[in-house]
Amino acid sequence: MGEKLFVMGHDAKLHAWHLELNRLETIEVPENFKRCITEGETILIVTQNSDLYLWNFGGSLQPIDSEYFCSFYLSEAQF
Repeated sequence: MGEKLFVMGHDAKLHAWHLELNRLETIEVPENFKRCITEGETILIVTQNSDLYLWNFGGSLQPIDSEYFCSFYLSEAQF
């Protein structure tokens, strides 16, 4: 639960209740999720396979390319 969203779900389905707008939205993640983190109207979703997705309430689900972060970390560690 965050400042604006109450989040609940099971398997690949995630429900978010907007506390200020008094509105419910449901999204389905491509695979079962393990954790989610809320910040305002944004939810970061971590799946069981460690894939990352970002969802803004009222918007569409956006995958996050974690390969970018891994390559950045590796290039920084070489110096």
